[in-house]
Amino acid sequence: DNDLSQTGNVNIPLNVNTGAIGANATFSSINSKVDAEALRRFATQRIVMGSWLLTREASAALASAITYTSSNYSALPDVMMDSGQLLLTTMTALKHQGAAYAAQKALQKIVHHCISGPNRVELHSMPTVWANRLLLEISSKGKVRDSTLRRSTGFALGFLSLMRPELAVKPCLPELCPFVLSRLLELSLPSS
Repeated sequence: DNDLSQTGNVNIPLNVNTGAIGANATFSSINSKVDAEALRRFATQRIVMGSWLLTREASAALASAITYTSSNYSALPDVMMDSGQLLLTTMTALKHQGAAYAAQKALQKIVHHCISGPNRVELHSMPTVWANRLLLEISSKGKVRDSTLRRSTGFALGFLSLMRPELAVKPCLPELCPFVLSRLLELSLPSS
């Protein structure tokens, strides 16, 4: 009874997350009267959903693998740096807000590990490197304006994932938070 190939008139609404800008309006305007169109719409929805779920799981797996890796592993700093950069790119480039939030949660876990983990200078300095990357990107002309997420959500999530762990681990001695907030304040002032 539910087989789409046996129905003559199919009019199925496509539920696409609003993170895919314009997708709801585009897909809702299609009035599916043929089986092939209904199947294409269903396949598109599955692709969007599958991509978001894959991003969510990959981000969580990456954070878990990084935080459970032995601190004696010699390549750990390089792997952590690359992982952080990848998660920042995920937050600022993907159109799906759920994917950006998944990357934010993963990066926050990695930053927490950097700050509270073994006393290695190269690990403790990574959140500052990532913060400088975000600050550079938002100060570049057109970068935030051309961001694919509405209101540049990915950049805000990036800063949150970098600052929250510091306040949780050392609330009395924050270093990164005052630096980032003062820099953001400077960038918000009119240029002279």
